[in-house]
Amino acid sequence: MQNYHAGFYRLIGSFPVIELATLAYLTDPQGNLLLTQVDDDGYWRLPGGPMRPEEDLLSCLQRTILDQTGMLIDAAYLIRVFSDPVQRYIETNDAHISPVYAVYSAAAMRGRLERVEGSRRKFCFFSAENIPLERVFPPMLPAVRFFIQSFSDGIPQRPTDAEAYFRYERSDAESENEDDFGIP
Repeated sequence: MQNYHAGFYRLIGSFPVIELATLAYLTDPQGNLLLTQVDDDGYWRLPGGPMRPEEDLLSCLQRTILDQTGMLIDAAYLIRVFSDPVQRYIETNDAHISPVYAVYSAAAMRGRLERVEGSRRKFCFFSAENIPLERVFPPMLPAVRFFIQSFSDGIPQRPTDAEAYFRYERSDAESENEDDFGIP
């Protein structure tokens, strides 16, 4: 499944596709936003990525953040879903992508931010006023602008008092029913 999306893009060619992806607002203690950059195109991106067929949203968020940063998200708050025609872009093999980004904030994480072995990904924390918007991956601009407008001082540790309605965490029963691949 490692190259699922590359094979999928090659198969669909220029056919338009809606792609669901999870992204994360990860901040340091001062409230600066983590953005990542791959050498290939020079764009800064929010960490995260597209779902695979066997995943739920939390599994996708966990996999992509772990793959990109070395950090494991145990629980997360859904901040907002971004879906806008300005987010459309053309991917490898001429695939026309209309992304739907589910953006989360980590409620519980473990691990240490580090470059994953073999990765060409760089990390940088930016204060809201210093995010280089002209160098942000254009489809992610609405999500990054929302962060700047809503969380210029950082994301509160407890975004709402209605935690039970907004927090998603895998129950013990769900965890026990999964096989080795994380599939129930």
